[in-house]
Amino acid sequence: MTDQRTQQNTLDYLSMQTFVNELVAQRKPNIPNNEIANYKESLISQVLESVNSRLVGLLSQTQQQQLEKLLDSQASQEQISQFFSNSIPDLTAQIAAALSEFKKGYLIDLDKLPDLPPAPVKP
Repeated sequence: MTDQRTQQNTLDYLSMQTFVNELVAQRKPNIPNNEIANYKESLISQVLESVNSRLVGLLSQTQQQQLEKLLDSQASQEQISQFFSNSIPDLTAQIAAALSEFKKGYLIDLDKLPDLPPAPVKP
């Protein structure tokens, strides 16, 4: 069972790396080669935070309290995954939507945003 969990965690991480690699390739940020690995790791953290935030937002208050208890009890990743699977019927679609939203936000062309009025200046 532990080997299976380790393999799944490795696959999940590799999938996240692939997602981030594709984002970086599409956006082509101006980052020195010696800093790109740290940039990608930071981006993975941001993606995971975005997905987790969306999933927690889909939980009822009672479910959020149950999740908090689960996390406080040092539950395994498998138990946490099972909790989300049981609590969110369309979990895969919700994760895909969170990834899509993150990608859209990350790849936005800042030069094509409408002009905004200047920020107010304090006297």
